[in-house]
Formats: sequence, structure tokens, C-alpha cells
Amino acid sequence: MNFDSIPSGWKWKKLGEVCEKSEYGYTTSAKQNGADPQFLRTTDITNGDINWKSVPFCADPPNDEERYRLKDGDILISRAGSVGTAVVIKNPPRSIFASYLIRFRPREELNPSFAGFFLKSNLYWAQLGSKMSGTTLPGVNATNLSKVKIPLPPLPTQKKIAALLEKAEKLREWRKEADGLTDRFLKSTFLEMFGDPLENPKGWKKGKMGDFFSDVRYGVSMKSSSKGFPIIGMNSISYEGIIDWNNLSKVDLSPDIFQKEKLEKYDLLFNRTNASNLVGKTGIVDKEIDAVAASYLIRLRIMPSFQPYFVWYLMNSPFLKAIFCQKCKKAVNQANINSKELAAFPAIFPPLPLQQKFASIVQQVEQIRAHQTQSRQHIDNFFNVLMQRAFRGELEA
Repeated sequence: MNFDSIPSGWKWKKLGEVCEKSEYGYTTSAKQNGADPQFLRTTDITNGDINWKSVPFCADPPNDEERYRLKDGDILISRAGSVGTAVVIKNPPRSIFASYLIRFRPREELNPSFAGFFLKSNLYWAQLGSKMSGTTLPGVNATNLSKVKIPLPPLPTQKKIAALLEKAEKLREWRKEADGLTDRFLKSTFLEMFGDPLENPKGWKKGKMGDFFSDVRYGVSMKSSSKGFPIIGMNSISYEGIIDWNNLSKVDLSPDIFQKEKLEKYDLLFNRTNASNLVGKTGIVDKEIDAVAASYLIRLRIMPSFQPYFVWYLMNSPFLKAIFCQKCKKAVNQANINSKELAAFPAIFPPLPLQQKFASIVQQVEQIRAHQTQSRQHIDNFFNVLMQRAFRGELEA
């Protein structure tokens, strides 16, 4: 790593040089309610964000609470779990931080927002990678983190760079919010057309999930190969049921076996084994492709009297997912729902024309979602380029 290539007027500074002495957090347990300070843990930090409404309270507050009290501009870095993940504290409530977090409090020469963006950069992560220690639970300590080098421009330049990156990050947030609107639109449309499928307020004919299927088949269990046919695994299906057709592994199958296992357009792929909150995510094969499904998926072929997109959305709906999760909640490691259990879950059967109308809406929304995905990729690429240029000193305009 070249620590010389920065503009004139910039300096390489260690994190420990531009922050007050680092501090490990407080060790105690958490409780859900109380008048004590809130107790921020590594698990309360998601993608650099904190939802203070979900942060628990300190079960046994420290006598020297001020020592652990969080202040605006504090930087917290996780030393276990999601090692290296950092967050900049902004306008916190009365709160202290837990022992798996390390606090760095910037001095006047370091702008907290500038530091926060640096701690998301490839330059930071490249340095952090060389400081990992441990085997089963990699971790870094305050000493190692204090040695991480930051390319530091004058304070006014730091503020300008941080302001520009904040605007770019806002674009990503708006894109995410717009994507969420798409999901909520489909959910509200489904409820308006069919009602809650568990309560069935519209009085549709009821039955079992198995009534939808003309053929049920487990995926193939074979080692991947450098040649053969693409195979879709559970990780290729998103939580929302979208199949990622990129970078699929391959399996070498005989022609006879392939013909038995070949996916057809509008087949559904049910994830039967996974973490309990992921069991039940279901993909739909939306194109003609010579491919097969992996063993942790169940291939479901839909009866002609039902619309595949309706069944697909029903299986991915919050209503069915709640049932799947309830079924799996006692699992210790990976949970499982087999084909017989799946077939026994409750279902509603609205008239086919109504299913087809909903399917048409879904397909239009999926076209919009494809454009959203492309837009998100462009925005992410733009942000990443800005990040790289920012810490090379190429954004000083």
C-alpha cells in the first residue's frame, strides 16, 4: 500500500493521533425497558445506522456513567462479530456502549463525518485486513485500530468532501426508499384484491398449498463442475423471491437425468432448508433456460387452473412467511420444511381471472424493479468512485 500518494497539504495520520485515547465499552446485560441509559451493542448497528427505538437499556448502569456516555461525533468500531464495522454517533439519547465496541472521540483536527466515510472505504478495509487476529472469531483491538492511517486534508477540505459524500449517500437512501415503495405497492394491491389469505375476509374457496401443484420434485445433489448445466442454489434466490441468474455454478448431468430435472418457465423453487427466517423464500423461473435446481430447493410445477405469479407472490407474502417461520422457530441450526409439510399449509383459491389480473400487475412491477436494480447499481458505482477519489485527494474542486 502506497502511503505517499496524497496531495500537497495532506498528511498521513494514525487514527490514534487524531482522536482522544480509545475506550472499550461497558460490560453488563441489557433489558428491554427502564429509565436507565440505553445500551448500544454491536448487534444494534446495521449498515452503519442505529435505530435507537430498538436499542435496549442498561440492566446495571456503571457508577462512572460519564466515562461510557456517548456524545455527538463519537466513532464506534466493532471488534467482534462484524469486525471493523464503524458508526458515527449523531445526536444520541442518554446512552452508553457495550464492551465489544471501541470508541474513538475525534480531536478538533478530524471531522467526524469525514472519518465516518473513511471507515467505509477500501483504503480502511485493506489496512484492517492485515490486523485481523484470532481464528473462529476474528477481532481487532484498540491498539491495532489506533494504527490505521488516514489521508488527512485540512479541516475545511474534510468538511467539503464529507458534504459531497453525504449528498451521494442520500441518493442511495432515496433509491432504497423508492424500492421499498414498490414492495409496499404489491402488498397493498394483494390485500385489496384478495384480503388477508389467513383470515380470508372475501370468502374465497379454501384448501391446501398442495392443491396448487401438479408436480413436486426435490433438486439435485451433486458437486459443482467446470462444465455442464447451470444449477440454482438457495443463495441465488433473494428474500423477496427474485432469482439472480448471474454466476451460477454448473453440474455435469447425463441427458436422461437432465430431462427429468430440467426447469420449465414458471416453475417455482421453494427453499426448504435454511435459517428459520429464510426458509420458504420462493423463486419463479421467469424465462426459458436449460438449468436445474439444487437439493435445498423443491421444484413446484403449477396446475393449469392456477396462475404461477399469484402462487409465487402468495408464498413470498408476509402472511405465509410468518407461518413458515413459526413452523421453523424451534430449529437449533438450519430449519427445514419438507414437501409434505409444505403441501399441508393453508391456501386460498380466488377465481383464475382475478389471479391473472394480479399476475399482470406483478409482471409490470417486476419490469419496474429491474429498472430500479439497474439504477441502484449505477448509484452504487457512482458512490464507490467518489469514495475512491475522495481519499486520493481528487475531489478538491
